[in-house]
Amino acid sequence: MARGCKRTLFGRSLLVGCLAALLCGCVDTSFLVPREPVTIRFAFPGDTNYYAALIEAFQSQHKNVTLELAQGNRFYFRRQSEENQYDVALVPQFMLPGLIEEQAVISLNALISEDRDFSMDDFYPGAADVMNVQGQTYAIPYMVDVAVMVYNKDLFDKYVVPYPELEWTQDEFLERAKRLTHEDAGEYGYAYQQVGGQRGLTELMLLIYQNGGRFFDDLSNPTRIIFNEPLNVEAMQWYADLSHLHKVAPPLGGRQMPYPDAGINGGKYAMWIGYLGDDWGDLNVGIAPLPRGRNAVTTGTVLGLVISPETQDAQAAWEWVSYISGQAPPGLMPPRRSVAESDAMTRLLSPEGVDVGRASLPNLISFNLSFEGQLGKTWGTAMQAYSTAVARIQNGDPVQTTLDEAQEKSGF
Repeated sequence: MARGCKRTLFGRSLLVGCLAALLCGCVDTSFLVPREPVTIRFAFPGDTNYYAALIEAFQSQHKNVTLELAQGNRFYFRRQSEENQYDVALVPQFMLPGLIEEQAVISLNALISEDRDFSMDDFYPGAADVMNVQGQTYAIPYMVDVAVMVYNKDLFDKYVVPYPELEWTQDEFLERAKRLTHEDAGEYGYAYQQVGGQRGLTELMLLIYQNGGRFFDDLSNPTRIIFNEPLNVEAMQWYADLSHLHKVAPPLGGRQMPYPDAGINGGKYAMWIGYLGDDWGDLNVGIAPLPRGRNAVTTGTVLGLVISPETQDAQAAWEWVSYISGQAPPGLMPPRRSVAESDAMTRLLSPEGVDVGRASLPNLISFNLSFEGQLGKTWGTAMQAYSTAVARIQNGDPVQTTLDEAQEKSGF
């Protein structure tokens, strides 16, 4: 009985002590003060249905925050107006330099450092680096569309060629391409991309980086373009040989127009570079990571979450950013390791898409092009010189000489 009384007296003493500490201001009492209600407007392109459940779950944990969706069919978030206001927006990486220049987004460094439950180490470097400019993180990666090898399963089955594996090499790619090429039937193992288009540029950049070369002097802060370094020349020679030596790609006079779409849709091309998010309609296709050269490399578009400087509550906006970046995105791969490796991905992507995405993300390279300085001044000239050089190489001109001439004309 006496021991019980001692416990009661001790409990009362502890309570009195705590009350005294609270009254004299010796401890932090901010947790007792209800936070003011706040509305966070989230701007994004796409379907609202996916976000409804996420918002409900988030608001159940953040009673003071109301999320409003600002749906859009395009990325229009650069300048705000009364009709287009946001606290948090989902934007592609190529918009980030302009948003930073216009001071339309804030640095997230302080918010990241103050959040003990959040770490940038959980993100694949290729996705995180592209959101960092001069040491400041301006966006949190949320989803990424990676370049992949797309293949026509019907042609593979027709000629009893094994599908590509998750880990395959350029030699294995070439061996398959040869077995899938039947010129008399207009069938080719590989369809390269159109010169001058975005995918054509991406294809050639990938071959260069897979071979250990470099297209830009610095991926994180590109200031000049490089065409004719030895490893670049070697990569472009391999590219030229697909048509002129191995004959696994359609020659200039043998393309179905419009190229390459007509041959792809007509079931004549066995492999081509596409993206994880592409919709190939009724075509019976599979996807695989890009084949490995000296290096395993892919690229893609990273979409990140930014916070507007006009937000009324940056902390509440950050809480939404932190929360949603930890959820599986619709239709694409998350650049956050813990999410990419989770079972949630299998509910949003096909098993094949998840496997290819997981295999590709560690090899992601990405870049932001700021057209300030010499890069911006000479970009058009350089791209014209490069496109002309690639067309000549496709036609059979010598690679080294052609790239040397392109470099001289590039302005770099």
